Amino acid sequence: MNTTADNTLYYTKLRAFEEFHEANPQVWERFSVMADELRSKGYQHYSHDTLISVIRFQHDIKTNGVPFKIANEQKAFYGRMYVKDRDCIGFFSFNRMRGEPCSHFQLVSKDKEQQWLL
Repeated sequence: MNTTADNTLYYTKLRAFEEFHEANPQVWERFSVMADELRSKGYQHYSHDTLISVIRFQHDIKTNGVPFKIANEQKAFYGRMYVKDRDCIGFFSFNRMRGEPCSHFQLVSKDKEQQWLL
């Protein structure tokens, strides 16, 4: 069950992600290009965490207005944005984020058994 504090925390993280994404479009560009390449090679499932780690390691992305490069909290938002944008539910696996509304999670979750808990 979500509490008001959980919901507030989720939306605070979502707003922080949206600001980061707007200030750093190169992160999304690299993330989506790598995920597209994997899918074109026949991968049916992959880790959004791994893609962010590769971006951190190989591309030394410069960020604006944030004291860290890519926050761990942002990985799940990039994965969610990708499966919504490319209509490929199941390519990444997700756990529901604390405070995340059911309607948000159901858009990215393939696991119907898990959705009843929402």
